[in-house]
Amino acid sequence: MPGERHPPRRVVVVTGPESCGKSTLAHDLAADRGGIWVAEVARDYLTGAPSTGYTPQDLLHIAQRQYAAETCAHPADGLTILDTDALVLELWWRERFGAPPPTFLDLLDRWLAQRPRYYLLCQPDLPWERDPLREHSAERERLYDWHERRLQGLADAAAMPAQALYGVVSGRGPARLDCARGLLAAWERG
Repeated sequence: MPGERHPPRRVVVVTGPESCGKSTLAHDLAADRGGIWVAEVARDYLTGAPSTGYTPQDLLHIAQRQYAAETCAHPADGLTILDTDALVLELWWRERFGAPPPTFLDLLDRWLAQRPRYYLLCQPDLPWERDPLREHSAERERLYDWHERRLQGLADAAAMPAQALYGVVSGRGPARLDCARGLLAAWERG
C-alpha cells in the first residue's frame, strides 16, 4: 500500500569453520528472534555422497541453490538468519579446488551486494564432532583466521568499522547463544 512502511530486511549470517556450532546457533537465533532460518543447502545436497566425491560443478550448484534459498526468504519481521552464505562457499571452493572460476566469483559478488548483512563469526572453541561431510578437523584455527581476514577485508572495502560488519561468537551452550544475542542487539542499535 502507498505510504505503508515495512521494516528493513536484515540479514544475519552465522559463519566460521566446520564444527563450530553454526547450524545450531542459526536455528536457535531464528527461533529466539522470530526470524526466518535459511538452512545450509550443502548438507541436503551432499548427504549420502562421500565427502571426496563432489566436483566443482556440484559446488557451483550448491552456491546457486543457497543464493536462491536466501533470495526467496521473506520474513514477516524483516529478519533472516543464514546458516551459510557466499563467504563459506568461497573458502570451501578455494580449499578444495583452488581459485574459483569467473562464473562462481560473479555469483559471489551479486550475492554479497544483494543486501546489507551482519556476520556472526563463530570461534572454533567447541569440541570437534565427527560428521561424514566434514573435512578439516585439524584446520579449524587456520580456517577461522581466513574468515576473520576476509570479513575485515569486506569492512575495509566498505570503509566501515569491522564491528559494524561482524562480531565474534564464543562460549558453550547457553553462553554461546547469549553472546550472539548481545552482538545482534548491538548491531541493531547501530
